Amino acid sequence: MNRRSFLISATAGIGVLIGGGIAWLNVPATDAQLTMDAVIEQLNAFRGKALVTSGKWSPAHVFNHNALNANATDCESRCCHPSNSAGA
Repeated sequence: MNRRSFLISATAGIGVLIGGGIAWLNVPATDAQLTMDAVIEQLNAFRGKALVTSGKWSPAHVFNHNALNANATDCESRCCHPSNSAGA
């Protein structure tokens, strides 16, 4: 590969990465603050719907994991991950 084609390929690759990064950063955030009324409305929307799992954990296990680690930054060292035999 000669220098010219390498520089063209590298420039095109960097352009694609920059374009992808800009597109990714422009996606609106979904972690908006909600009022208590909005939270209750969302929770009520789950009534009567079946909980479906897609992995090894049951819905109760997922709930307990999130409740125990709501403010944790390193949950794997002290929680109920399947890889942690002490918490399982």
